[in-house]
Amino acid sequence: MAEQLKISAAEYHADPVDPISLSSSIAKTIVSQSAAHAYCAHPKLGGEITVPTDPMIEGSVLHALLLNQPDDIAVLDFDSYRTKEAKALRDATFEENRTPVLKHKYDGLVTAAEKIAYNFGLLGVDISGGTREMTVVWDERTDWGDSIKCRTRIDFYDAPLHQVLELKKISSAVMRNIVSNCYERGYDIQYAAHCAALSALSPELSHKLDYIFVFFEVDPPYAVVPVRPTGAFEELGMRRWNRAGNIWGRCLSKNQWPSLANSIGTLEPPHWAITDQIEAEELAARHREQSVDFVQENVSRLYK
Repeated sequence: MAEQLKISAAEYHADPVDPISLSSSIAKTIVSQSAAHAYCAHPKLGGEITVPTDPMIEGSVLHALLLNQPDDIAVLDFDSYRTKEAKALRDATFEENRTPVLKHKYDGLVTAAEKIAYNFGLLGVDISGGTREMTVVWDERTDWGDSIKCRTRIDFYDAPLHQVLELKKISSAVMRNIVSNCYERGYDIQYAAHCAALSALSPELSHKLDYIFVFFEVDPPYAVVPVRPTGAFEELGMRRWNRAGNIWGRCLSKNQWPSLANSIGTLEPPHWAITDQIEAEELAARHREQSVDFVQENVSRLYK
């Protein structure tokens, strides 16, 4: 069973699914850290609601501007949040499930969004139609036989074109940074979750989906790099998503959340460290031999 929900980002992150659901961010925590870490991060388990950082707010505002969702933003006309009035209004805005942003920062983000959107157009990235910030919840059965509920949130989906656009802010959009960001931030897992969600909504989409990550910089020249995942990227994401689902389902059924170790392990040095040490010792030995030869040669000259 799959269902599309129209909810805010705050409602999504709080997990609106009864009794509990797996998201791609929790799945990433499971495979990159442990089930115990995932337990501590999940809002319905051990997680705590934290105040978004400035970079997180910047990303949320840019997303809202690029996706033409200004109602998600509240522009506050303060220089900072030092006063009680500013803090109270900021906190009230969060409670309304909106993103607060100081006016002087908002003006700069509007300029950046306009430049980024222009570069989108130059590369054929069209976000004029479609469904924005689409939340999907669905059921899956793991390889170990457990039934789990899952949820994901898609930036932009154009149903007639079967196209997903996932917008990603990045400090530098050179390809090596994109590749490392995709793995470190679990974008391959997010991709797998999106594909699973849309296939659950419409099974015929499994081989028709056109998925594009759109990476963009927030500083001049506001570079934009759209990329389509390869088959290898898809396989890695599916494998990591499935592994996380298996672990999640089993942990839920047993209410056991193992951490990184269950016994005392061993500690080996990396192979490169041993190689470096051997090479350093050999080099020192050669230098010592050369020094001895030099001293002996000069002593013999003194007594000639």
